[in-house]
Amino acid sequence: MIRISNARCQHLLLSVCMSLCLTVSSCRRDSCLPTNARTLCSSTLQCVVEHGDKPGNIYVLTVSKNQICDGKFFLTDPNNPGDVSHGQELPMQIERRDDTSVTAKISVPPDRLHIVIITMVDPLNLPTIRGLISDDSGLPPEEVVFTRVR
Repeated sequence: MIRISNARCQHLLLSVCMSLCLTVSSCRRDSCLPTNARTLCSSTLQCVVEHGDKPGNIYVLTVSKNQICDGKFFLTDPNNPGDVSHGQELPMQIERRDDTSVTAKISVPPDRLHIVIITMVDPLNLPTIRGLISDDSGLPPEEVVFTRVR
């Protein structure tokens, strides 16, 4: 009979879960994995864009398998820039993605859709990632920095 310690068992289980996570084709399927495997398989990037005395923006992106698979968008209070708890979340739906960019639609009240293209300049596995955000306003792309928050 072979004895395996609890720590070794947990390590083996996590290794199996990681293998499953890396082979699953859809980013959203990792929800069936244990929480500790999900945490290792995905990370969260955040970017704060301030606009002086106007509401700022916070982009929160979920990255899995080196690809952006989900996102959230917040309008922030100018008196509390970068604070999601003082912000208003607006629905953000990713329409297209490739290796370095995503195109998303943000629903802005009362009934406007705002198209945003987020392009990553640096690889997604770095702690901070330079990026460009452009939209349907016709203004030049804005240089931003995404920080890994989880």
